[in-house]
Amino acid sequence: MAPFVRAICLLAIFQLLAVMALPVASASDSCVMTKPSSCSNTGWLSWSPGFATAVRGFIGQSTVNYFRAGKPLSWQALYALGGVPEERLELPENRYLFGACPPHDCGGQAAAIILDDHGTIEAIGFSSFHCCEAHTVLDHRYLDLYVRRGASADTLIGELKSWLTGSTVTAMLNDPHDDDGIDSRIALHLLH
Repeated sequence: MAPFVRAICLLAIFQLLAVMALPVASASDSCVMTKPSSCSNTGWLSWSPGFATAVRGFIGQSTVNYFRAGKPLSWQALYALGGVPEERLELPENRYLFGACPPHDCGGQAAAIILDDHGTIEAIGFSSFHCCEAHTVLDHRYLDLYVRRGASADTLIGELKSWLTGSTVTAMLNDPHDDDGIDSRIALHLLH
């Protein structure tokens, strides 16, 4: 190879290495909870600044047995929403639904959160088998919906139910009979 060609090749390699070393902006750099349209999926949203604090403030610390026994509501929500993420869904009236299932535990278990276009949490819903509760039949799925009171509550409830009973979650069920009579196992909690 001629010395000139060798020099050109080496220069090209050094330029390529220099470009590869430049910092690259990731999707998480631009995802902020206060602008949910900037978050492409639930994974990025769950890592955005202030997300965990906002979830704790919205849903509180009551102890429940949705995905793990005796853990606070906010822990259950953060655990599931930090798991296997779904792509952001745009809802009517400038709302966004983000859903996910718990890590290594997607067999019909899931959580969804609805935010307005300013990142205010309006609703959180859970699909679970209510582990470790005496009255629970572990072959039946339960839905627990936590929704902000107000004129839009019915719309939020409808959107959560639609996602939690839709094909995204039901396709993960180990047995389709887990949903038999699910309408009698939906608990609604209206929050201030």
